[in-house]
Amino acid sequence: MTQLPVLIRPAQDTDRSYILKSWLLSWRKEEVNKHYTNAEYFAKTHLVFSTLLDHAKVVVLCTEQLNDQILGFAVYDEDRLYWLQIKQIFQHLGLGKRLLAEVVGWRTEPLKCPYVRAQSRKYLIKYNLKEEV
Repeated sequence: MTQLPVLIRPAQDTDRSYILKSWLLSWRKEEVNKHYTNAEYFAKTHLVFSTLLDHAKVVVLCTEQLNDQILGFAVYDEDRLYWLQIKQIFQHLGLGKRLLAEVVGWRTEPLKCPYVRAQSRKYLIKYNLKEEV
């Protein structure tokens, strides 16, 4: 498999609306949120995710040639991985692993993950992550 030449960079102010919208829409699909109306979900969750984006580290995965084209992103701090997402068209190319390696880095203790999609649970043990409920 040919490796896509990518760059991992700190998120910029211009990335924020894409990151927030993608995170909100993806998390909305999870079973844990099914009992909320759209109005309830977006009002509550928008505030929480916005606050996290204000205080957490956010990195963006993009191509080397077009560093304003976001392929994926991660939101994390010292002991939590809040969210990691790769655009669907770029999944299964190893990009999530590359982004996760940037986030996990040298850590020996598992990162806690408060927002885990059902489809991502299989990666928790493999990548030293722990679901936080």
